Amino acid sequence: MEEQTMNKFTQAAIQETTLSPVMEGRSKIPMKEIKERYPDGVTVTEFDFLTTNDPKKGQSTFPVLAFAEDPAGCFFGGEVLNRICRKWADLYDGDVTAASEALKQAGGVKIRLYSSETRSGNSFTAAEIIPD
Repeated sequence: MEEQTMNKFTQAAIQETTLSPVMEGRSKIPMKEIKERYPDGVTVTEFDFLTTNDPKKGQSTFPVLAFAEDPAGCFFGGEVLNRICRKWADLYDGDVTAASEALKQAGGVKIRLYSSETRSGNSFTAAEIIPD
C-alpha cells in the first residue's frame, strides 16, 4: 500500500516538472543548435505554449515545438514562431491541443530557421516556410 502512495507522489512530482506535454520524454535543444544542426529546416510536428513569470521582465508566453528530425528533442520559439503557432491555434478556435494534434496528423510543416536583424539592429530568429 505504501508503494502505491509513493508512486502517486512520484507521478505527481514528474507531472509538475514537465512544463508541457510536448516536452514529455524530450530534451530541450537550444535555438542556436537547431539552426546549426538543421540548416535546411525542421519539420514541426507538435506545439504548445508555455507561460513564465520573470520578476524583471514580467509574464512571457512562447511556443515549445517538437520536430520530426529529432523525436527526442524539442525547442522553444521566439516572436515569429509564436505568431505562427498562434495562427495554427486560431484555426481550431484557440484549441492548442486540437491544433497540435491536427498538425501532427498532417505530417507537420517544414520551417527553416535562421538568424536575422531588425531595422534597428536587434537580432532575432526568422522563419522560412518550406512548402510541401
